[in-house]
Amino acid sequence: NNYTYRTKITVYTEVKSSSPQTKLYVIGYPQIAKENGNCAKNVALSNKEIAFSNKLISYLNSVIKKASLEVGVVYVDTEDAFSGRRLCEVDSNLAAANGLTAGNTSGLPKEIAYIIGNGGPLAQESYHPNIIGHVMYAKAIQEKTQSFSINMPDPILQNVRAASPEL
Repeated sequence: NNYTYRTKITVYTEVKSSSPQTKLYVIGYPQIAKENGNCAKNVALSNKEIAFSNKLISYLNSVIKKASLEVGVVYVDTEDAFSGRRLCEVDSNLAAANGLTAGNTSGLPKEIAYIIGNGGPLAQESYHPNIIGHVMYAKAIQEKTQSFSINMPDPILQNVRAASPEL
């Protein structure tokens, strides 16, 4: 939405202006689950939920990319970083992200703890990259930034106004 977009513009601009010689690479989010795949029990998402989350990730990435272009910093597209290793694409032990993960949630922000329960059954690692995912994510970033050697682009006015009607 416009608030998120404007916030990103502000943050990227502040970082860029506080250190003009620094290269700023803004990293997108990877897709973590495959639509119409074979999901293990620990995924616990319907195909509609996976489709929605994939659209949401793509939308968030488009906002991040447009804000990056407007400020003149490098957007690093990592949306496909987990391809071939997404949830519902391979066995859970080969996936780049965790499914539902058991563990104590104490210490989480109260808004999240309220939803899933303080000290409840789910850990913060649920639906987040695991060690395989972190390695794949780092490799994608390294490749797409050419080892962080890409120069900063000139700013391009993007003028984003509203959320995607698909969501």
